[in-house]
Amino acid sequence: MLRDIGHWETVDWQPVIGNGRENIPIQCLVSNEALAPDSEPVYIFGGYSEEKFALRAAVKSLNELRRASIAVNLPDGNIKNRDSLELVAKEAPLAVAQWFNERADRVSDAKIDVIAHSKGAGALLVAGNEAPERFGAFGLIGPIGITNELLGSTPNERIRNYLWRITVLNNIKQDHNPLSDPSNLISFYEFAARISKDLLAHRLKSKLELALSLDLAQSVGQLSQNHPVRVFLGVNDRLFTVEEYRKSLGEASFNINTEQIPGSHSALVSRMGRYQLELASNWLEAVRLKRN
Repeated sequence: MLRDIGHWETVDWQPVIGNGRENIPIQCLVSNEALAPDSEPVYIFGGYSEEKFALRAAVKSLNELRRASIAVNLPDGNIKNRDSLELVAKEAPLAVAQWFNERADRVSDAKIDVIAHSKGAGALLVAGNEAPERFGAFGLIGPIGITNELLGSTPNERIRNYLWRITVLNNIKQDHNPLSDPSNLISFYEFAARISKDLLAHRLKSKLELALSLDLAQSVGQLSQNHPVRVFLGVNDRLFTVEEYRKSLGEASFNINTEQIPGSHSALVSRMGRYQLELASNWLEAVRLKRN
């Protein structure tokens, strides 16, 4: 039951957009472990369509390891404007951190450690470079924005290749098979629901254009100079392949820490996605032990 895992909270974020402030609520699942005195929760950020089911699965997995976490549903679902989408990536993660730190009587600008997947990882790289002093360690699982230039030379070419890979090539891998893992049906449901909503609201193209225009290889390298950063690469990932990551990160001229892990571009709600999350969490725990 949900109460055995944690509870949903709403952060009342009021960013300045244009000439005034807007109220954009941010939904977060706060684990019961995170409410314990002196806990250091890891902040989890999911991919494009990873919302309540996926974030609940992620928190449950870390609960089983007795690790405190806060899973954040980045509030870009109903946003179409490109400037507002960029603002969500830059500021929403820190708005959640400040909210929780103040609630838990911590220093409001205390550094946070993050594990982020796919689109969420791209957003955290943007936020990290905007305010590096607010972050500790970054565990990035299959981040978007590093290999975009290899998807094509024009926005439309990149979108076509991305959609082909995410809907066909990546889904033929065994760890996406609903017969071997029924939780993949939940992943398919969340993805279909999100993409349908974005298509009907005429905002899918603007979201994809922004995500696929990012060039974050240098950002990973710059952050890794002063932060523990590890990029986790699914050996069977057909959305962003190991070879493409290595090429893009190699050209960034930094010694970037990467680790190949089992699976493809697996949703957090799936068995393989939860395993990938646990591997990233194990790395983060080792970082924390060394840091403390």
